Amino acid sequence: MDLEAARQLLPDLDLVGIAPLYGGEVHANYGLRTADGGELVLKVYSGELSWKRDKEAFLLRLVAGRIPAPKVVYEGAGFLVMTRLPGTPARFSKADPIEVSRRLGRLLRDLHAITFDSFGYIETGVTGPVATNLEYMRRRIDGKGPSGPPELRDSLERYFAEHEAAFEGCTHAVLCHNDAHDANVLVEDGRITGLIDWENAVAADPIFDLAKAWAFSDGRSDDTLDALVEGYGPLRPDWRDAFDLYVVDHLLELWIWFHQLGVIDPLPELEGYLARRVSA
Repeated sequence: MDLEAARQLLPDLDLVGIAPLYGGEVHANYGLRTADGGELVLKVYSGELSWKRDKEAFLLRLVAGRIPAPKVVYEGAGFLVMTRLPGTPARFSKADPIEVSRRLGRLLRDLHAITFDSFGYIETGVTGPVATNLEYMRRRIDGKGPSGPPELRDSLERYFAEHEAAFEGCTHAVLCHNDAHDANVLVEDGRITGLIDWENAVAADPIFDLAKAWAFSDGRSDDTLDALVEGYGPLRPDWRDAFDLYVVDHLLELWIWFHQLGVIDPLPELEGYLARRVSA
């Protein structure tokens, strides 16, 4: 999209600049600059996924005032205009990943104060709600099985079946960002200035969110996990058993995603990790 197209889309904004932003693997993101010096973000949702606009707008309003996140300025057909937060994605910054993890733990604790009466995917509410985390996770895992690495399907199925009791430790669903890794965490001067890209959010186990945040971050290590947990605060006694299960679930999902996109290079490393986990 160029400046003239943006002006036609948003005639009420006195736009003087537009530039593509990082990310955008599925949807297009643009930085907008207005004549009065304002900085905004235009997110254009991919055609068949344009319904995610309503989801993201719903969630940004839900978290407003609780954690640092963009505010919705304008909603249009298939797009959102949001405030642009200061900072750089932690993945592309020089921020200390251990300190970012510690601060992210605190932020996720605040986020998880938002609860739901059932578990499930979120649109503008929980869709296909189920009463227990075990039922929700069984549904997620069963949906992935046929699409995972063929040589690991039986082992993965057995692994989840043997360890699924750890899912029962969570009895109440909370709002999980489900993508709070270092590409979606903005940082500036050692602090977290925002959490962006809310379209994957689910009502699930808090440990589910911690596992995704850690597993998808480039600098993950035992030290960053310790810092994440320290920042978050007390967890239930069986948290590590559940955490390890969720990491396998998330990385299996990542393998499927790359495979569907035809991105081959990361697959062997992911397969190796999954194989080690299910044989441990």
